[in-house]
Amino acid sequence: MAHEEEDWFHGLLPREDLAILLRNPGDYLLRISQVKPTEERKLILSLAYINDKKSALSDVAGHSAGLKRNTAPPPQQPPPPPPHHPPGGLSGEARDGIKRRKHKKRAGGSMEGGRADRPRPPAQPDATATTMAGANTTTAAVPTVIRNLTTTATTATTLNTVHTQMEEPRVALGHYIIVKEKDPPNHYTIDNTLKGETVRDLVENYRTRRIPLKKEVPNTLLVTPVTRAPWELRHEHVKTETKLGEGAFGDVYSGKLKMHDGAEIEVAVKLAHSQAMDKEKIKELMKEARLMRNFAHPNVVRIYGVAVEKEPLMIVMELVDGNALDKFLKLNGDKLERVDKLAMILDAAWGIEYLHHKKIIHRDIASRNCLVANSLFGRLVKISDFGLSREGDEYCLKKARKIAIKWLSPETLTTFIFTRRSDVWAYGVLIWEIYANGEEPYPGVSVPASKQMVLSGQRPVFPEGTPPEVVSLVTADIWEVNVEKRITMTAIALKLEALTQRSPPDQQNSVRKCAATAPSPANGPLHPAHPVPHQQLRQAPTKFLPNPPHPEKNARHKATRAPKQPANPAIANSGHRHK
Repeated sequence: MAHEEEDWFHGLLPREDLAILLRNPGDYLLRISQVKPTEERKLILSLAYINDKKSALSDVAGHSAGLKRNTAPPPQQPPPPPPHHPPGGLSGEARDGIKRRKHKKRAGGSMEGGRADRPRPPAQPDATATTMAGANTTTAAVPTVIRNLTTTATTATTLNTVHTQMEEPRVALGHYIIVKEKDPPNHYTIDNTLKGETVRDLVENYRTRRIPLKKEVPNTLLVTPVTRAPWELRHEHVKTETKLGEGAFGDVYSGKLKMHDGAEIEVAVKLAHSQAMDKEKIKELMKEARLMRNFAHPNVVRIYGVAVEKEPLMIVMELVDGNALDKFLKLNGDKLERVDKLAMILDAAWGIEYLHHKKIIHRDIASRNCLVANSLFGRLVKISDFGLSREGDEYCLKKARKIAIKWLSPETLTTFIFTRRSDVWAYGVLIWEIYANGEEPYPGVSVPASKQMVLSGQRPVFPEGTPPEVVSLVTADIWEVNVEKRITMTAIALKLEALTQRSPPDQQNSVRKCAATAPSPANGPLHPAHPVPHQQLRQAPTKFLPNPPHPEKNARHKATRAPKQPANPAIANSGHRHK
């Protein structure tokens, strides 16, 4: 059997997704990764082990058992359909977010060495991690903290604090390159200690003979092969049909997903461009999918899973039968009643409030990134496109990127920092779009000129017929320049519920209960982002934000300070023109 057919082969799954799978000492899986940008992809054997040279080998139970740990769901249990929007209806618990910080790699550190805190068993990371064999064997400090299927870096100081507080086994992840000999008999090996005619033979030799993958660390023993998780889909179970949209990294199609019981359901499939999929782009795509795995809300597009065993990579999502909100508004906006548009802005508020509860900063709230679904309970607006979303309290743009300037808050234009409160500002622009029937904000104004308008206090003027309560909410509370005083999404949703007399989904009650019992900093935390629906891939008018200020200076920037033009303009003259 070829190694690609093994059920513990996980294809192009990146290292950031491993900690949720390799939970116990001795757990291992096979995958493919690009060790260096200039090299071809290599076979990687990833292993969880107790990183303690003094521990006895008995710390890893059942060395010779070799029983697979099945992470797949039982047969005849397809994933539940996307939740609809009854008078109430959400589910899900709050998950703590954590700020991402970069770490400097130690001299001689490897590309693939890593370690992780993981939910099960309760274990804390060690300061070192095994590197790949096949290169110089060194150690690297590349910590990873797991929070609900997402990974995020934390500082060494935090890790040391955790070690002090919790006296538990130190679990690390090791990553080992498997190579095929160039000379006959062309066996597979890691470091020439053991060999095998096939990858399976090599792995079985290590497992049954209880030979450590790293000689100086006796606990690097293979015990349990970990099979694919429920969200790791097979390419053969996904069919693509009609093209719905396209973007920089992939196209979106309608399609079918074969379930465990043989039934097929309609889905949307984001198909990545193979020629664009280097290691970093795979990580970005999987980051989006990782965020989406946490979502279960009627006003947020949900994900079924990813197919990463080979190229092209696929993200499989619920198929929304309507159109992108901006297109829908241009076609039908003048036919909508007052109650219809109020329902739309409240739907969007519920979805964004849920994301913020999950510690997600969406970073691209706009009508083009919302979908209109036709459900049993009527028309429904869903938040989508999480390609720019980040988990944490704030995100600082560190390099030039295309960004939709007309939806950015004044503090983001001057500091390049995104928070939940900058999402709130963009939501205000979304409300304006809904009442302007999908028209672009600052119509007829160039991107650089619109930026100056935002910084000078000029705002889009609402069309006649916009409810005065909505105009007041947006202009006085949502477009508040002082970030500390800007209203939260929960407060917005509560005001709109009172205005419309609509009851929130069940999840909202859970969201607000957690928010009421948790500390609430001025710029409160956020959670991960996720969707990338089909119609989403339509691009917004964008410009580059070049040479952002130093992150430390950004962090010290006071949100209450009057917006000030940065030394380098926030918008460069790229070839992209606003229409």
